[in-house]
Amino acid sequence: MFEHLAEGQIDRDMFTPQLAGMVSAQMKTGLAKFLRDVGKLEAIQLVERKNEGADRLYRYRLVFKRQNWILPCTFDKNNKLTSLTLGPE
Repeated sequence: MFEHLAEGQIDRDMFTPQLAGMVSAQMKTGLAKFLRDVGKLEAIQLVERKNEGADRLYRYRLVFKRQNWILPCTFDKNNKLTSLTLGPE
């Protein structure tokens, strides 16, 4: 997914319509460039997983060439991403 985002591509089927719109808007304001600037994604490590009602919440550590980031995300009962946040570790 991150490789596609870095190339300016978004797979809308992975996201709820609301989140797909937000990610698409962020692509236009520099998200793809930012993802290219942090370097190649070298590893993804699951930090936490829990259920909250019908939703599944995950926290991942993304190891990029230049720095590490934490990615909390939520999937709904239809296996669509409903939230996605990226912040420095």
